[in-house]
Amino acid sequence: MRGLNTGAWSGNVGSRISFGATDEGEPACSFDLAVESKGSHMVWVRVNVYGPGLVSLCRDRLSQGLYVQVSGSLMNRRRQTEIRAEQLVFGGSPDSKTPTRMLSSNEP
Repeated sequence: MRGLNTGAWSGNVGSRISFGATDEGEPACSFDLAVESKGSHMVWVRVNVYGPGLVSLCRDRLSQGLYVQVSGSLMNRRRQTEIRAEQLVFGGSPDSKTPTRMLSSNEP
C-alpha cells in the first residue's frame, strides 16, 4: 500500500528529554511533546531527532515547556508510533507569526 507519511505537529516539550546515539554512532535526541487534539484533549507523542546539526540545537535550546513545531514522518518503535523530526521550529507561541528559529535535518 502506498501512502504519504508526512505531517506537522506543535506543542510544548515535556520533562523527558534524552540524548544519545544510534547504533551507527549518529547523534540522537528524543523528547515528549504535548499536542492538543480535538476538544482540548492533550495527547503526548514521542519525537526523535537525528543528525549532528539538529541534535546540537536541541541540546542548546530544548527545555520543558518550550513551544516547538515539528515536521516529519511517523515511525514505529517498540510497539509505539513516534515522530521522526525532519524540521523544527523552536520558541514562539501558538499565536506567534514569527518563529525564533527554523531548522531542517539537512542543515549542518
